[in-house]
Amino acid sequence: MKKLYCVGLILITIMTYGQKLFITKSVTENATVSSYFSGINTTDGSIINNTQINTNASVTVTPVGAIYDSQSNTIYAFKGNRIFKYNADNFSEATSFGGAVNSLDPYEQIVFINNRLFAMKSDNTGSMNYQITLYELDKNDGSILDTHTWTVWCDTNGWGITFSAATHEIFIVLGDNLSKYNIVTQELNVFNLPGMDLNTHYPGIVFAQNRLFVRKKDFLNGQSNNYIVEINKDTGAVIASHSLNPLIGNNYYPASQIVFLAQTKEIACLYYGHPALANENIIAKYNIDTQTDTVLNLPSEIVTTTIAENYSSMVSVDSEDRLGVNEFQKNQENLKIKSVYNMLGQQVPLETYNQILIIEFENGQTGKRMYYKN
Repeated sequence: MKKLYCVGLILITIMTYGQKLFITKSVTENATVSSYFSGINTTDGSIINNTQINTNASVTVTPVGAIYDSQSNTIYAFKGNRIFKYNADNFSEATSFGGAVNSLDPYEQIVFINNRLFAMKSDNTGSMNYQITLYELDKNDGSILDTHTWTVWCDTNGWGITFSAATHEIFIVLGDNLSKYNIVTQELNVFNLPGMDLNTHYPGIVFAQNRLFVRKKDFLNGQSNNYIVEINKDTGAVIASHSLNPLIGNNYYPASQIVFLAQTKEIACLYYGHPALANENIIAKYNIDTQTDTVLNLPSEIVTTTIAENYSSMVSVDSEDRLGVNEFQKNQENLKIKSVYNMLGQQVPLETYNQILIIEFENGQTGKRMYYKN
């Protein structure tokens, strides 16, 4: 008799993470540069640990644009046109590949979706016309496999990239434009987000629990304001807008991409301020369920005549895919399955064995499972 086993949430079931949020940090001391992943306490903003990282590059650089792939438990980052990979457990097994770190035509963002690696950049083609270029890269050597380009009309303040694995879509925000690109069908949709005439831009985007959010900053009546805005991913329309702590106001500026902390259902946004401020760097957290926000004060960067610290990008390894089995079952019990896909993005029957499946439920949640049969 053949037996059927269900292995719930591959790579997730027996692993728990006490450390979920990291910031890449460079330290220059007497002209010598070193790079670190700094673990951040998501309750009080303190630094839990600093792990020095090796870039295996000819010159010491601090990678930026860090992203996390839960399937391989890998953090990807980049500098210029060079890609860096780290084991997310301890940042060991560092490898790098691709182009030069000092490229004159560097990538601006990278994203890893359904076992495929993409990079994007934008170029001004005249006036306020910008060409977005999306490259698919070989995930092992960084060579360009495919290229897609399109043009949007915008200023260049604010950008970000995120994805939906279940629907195979990459979302790119540039200025006040939202681009949605399907990596399977190659269908492209571009939406105009509101507010460009009000000196508005959208520095950051994240897809969480089948909902799309952007970070927004505008300047009205002499005051700078910051928001988290939920966007309809199919129309670009605003669903809801939440104003963040007014203390951020004119004192802080958006930095890095925004990330999602799955267990606490919070979006985390990095901001930097003037060195004269008592708290030079902060993280604003927004809970997507309670619609409340809190501010964490990060330790100030050390700057002296001989040493200079600099925070760059932020990455979360608290992925929705890594929720424990109990949490997964609690969230998704009694839910109806809408669609099932394999890792190539092809729709398949639920009774598909011995491979990772992406399951989309009718309420919009997704999860990964493997059914094993011998």
